[in-house]
Amino acid sequence: MTHSYVTDSDVTGREQDKGEIIKLLNQQDPNDDCNSLYVIPIVGMEGLGKSTLAKFVFNDKRIHECFPLKMWVCVSEDFDIKQLVIKIINSANDSAFLADAPDPQLNFNILDIEQLQKQLRNKLAGREFLLFLDDVDLIQIGANGSKILVTTHNHFVASMMGTVPSHILEGLPLEDSLWHLVKWAFKEKEEEEKYPHLINIGKEIVKKCSGIPFSVRTLGSLLFSKFEANEWEYVRNNEVWNFQPEKMTFYQHFKLQSLAYLISFIQDFVNYGISYLFKIHDLVHDLPLYLIKVKCLLVNFHIQSIPENVQHLSFVEEDLHGKSFTAKSILDLSDSTFETLPRFIGKLKHLRYLNLCNNKKIKRLPNSICKLQNLQILSLRGSMELEALSKGLKSLISLYNFGITTKQAVLPENKIANLSSLQYLTIECCDKVESLFLGVELPILKALDYLRVDNCDKLELSNGHEDQNFNLRLKTIMFYSSPQLVNLPHWLQGSVNTLVSLMLDNCDNLEVLPDWLPKLTCLKVRYVADCPKLQSLPYGIHCVSALEHLEIADCPELCRKYKPRAGECWNQISHIKKIRTVERNI
Repeated sequence: MTHSYVTDSDVTGREQDKGEIIKLLNQQDPNDDCNSLYVIPIVGMEGLGKSTLAKFVFNDKRIHECFPLKMWVCVSEDFDIKQLVIKIINSANDSAFLADAPDPQLNFNILDIEQLQKQLRNKLAGREFLLFLDDVDLIQIGANGSKILVTTHNHFVASMMGTVPSHILEGLPLEDSLWHLVKWAFKEKEEEEKYPHLINIGKEIVKKCSGIPFSVRTLGSLLFSKFEANEWEYVRNNEVWNFQPEKMTFYQHFKLQSLAYLISFIQDFVNYGISYLFKIHDLVHDLPLYLIKVKCLLVNFHIQSIPENVQHLSFVEEDLHGKSFTAKSILDLSDSTFETLPRFIGKLKHLRYLNLCNNKKIKRLPNSICKLQNLQILSLRGSMELEALSKGLKSLISLYNFGITTKQAVLPENKIANLSSLQYLTIECCDKVESLFLGVELPILKALDYLRVDNCDKLELSNGHEDQNFNLRLKTIMFYSSPQLVNLPHWLQGSVNTLVSLMLDNCDNLEVLPDWLPKLTCLKVRYVADCPKLQSLPYGIHCVSALEHLEIADCPELCRKYKPRAGECWNQISHIKKIRTVERNI
């Protein structure tokens, strides 16, 4: 949830509004109904600073004196009532009533809504409180004199919830709007005094902002440390001021798919775990929502129907077991905490994308996952507790992108070898893996273009492949954090006519690059970093005419020898268009 803290110096032009709301909070319910809550709506369009004003009021010392129990709960538009009640309880627990603190072992998430309401009633019963909410139904408990402060841009919602007339928040006066612009555009007072002509242009800019603080602050940030008049004039004269919603040509320059991705983030979400902080203003969230209509949708499982034109669907739910998605083609369960996967996954016959990245608890995959013959992308990267891959992997005949993290010592060669469509393979954080598909005839993986091996401490890449024919067609190879790598494996020679990109990073024991490396006729990009034992590039590197980009980082001897225009071996690589050598001080 968002915090209730605000710095008074960041608020201007709202002193009168603050005084009026505090007056409402201190007066008795005009209906004189001791059984009802006193609800005060603050109403205004997005960006006017309703929440900022509420914080301004919330932290006033007069409010501290009147309401011993204060709770701040910010609720996004598509809220879950159970999570809302938990937030209110937690906010109450953060107050001064330590004697009533709940059992620290109590997990509210396992309680049903009835049990949670009982907890909340016990917490608030007989106490005079002040609760800040945003767009949510009320809870009929608490002592006479309790107040609820609500912010909303919807006048209908305000009229339904309010027990007193709404406080209508208007735009800031021109002088206060200009104060905001100057505060965000200039670092020091001296800058403001040095550029009075910019202040004059700023006055014209803020006139167009209709007194909306969010717009003024955004433009002020955009103009920060910009002291050329033409830059300020560009903002003042920009065609966006004349934008009409019905004319969408202005947005044709945007990649709407990327803009629409903002909708997938839950507003005001905080989780200091694997995922972090989403703080998105309503306007930033609502703009892409308006532009793409309902092609992207964020819902919980109380939704009764989903529009047919939805292309991207995100769920807010902790328990997926027993849910049904039989018609969906994408399922992203990354950063989840499942110990076992929901059973329904095996029934998703149309599923093409399954992301299980960074699941810290899952140990085994259900065999039913191998029934997904249309599955094209499967990512298990970062699932550190996964003990073994599914036995029926060979049935995933459409799989072309596979990311693996497992505790197995040997990957299931007779299963991987049958993935004839496999193009992208990532093997990451497999601490116990010692061999790459021991016994697999690598040429069978004839579609493989991309291979990345990362943080596999025991993996010896050459094991089991010395006597094979090399008919691989790899285009990209990445070996990261591979301490067992002393020389490049022989089987890479099968890609001499196809390899475009070679990246070697943090291979502490890599001592030499093979003599056949200059035969890579298509190699365009080469990156070598943190390979301290590597003394030189192979003889004949000057013959790699296709090489366009070479970067060497944290390889002391290489950086010395191939330093641009100064190293003793510079002439061997001087034909390469882009060369970068970096030696960081550690």
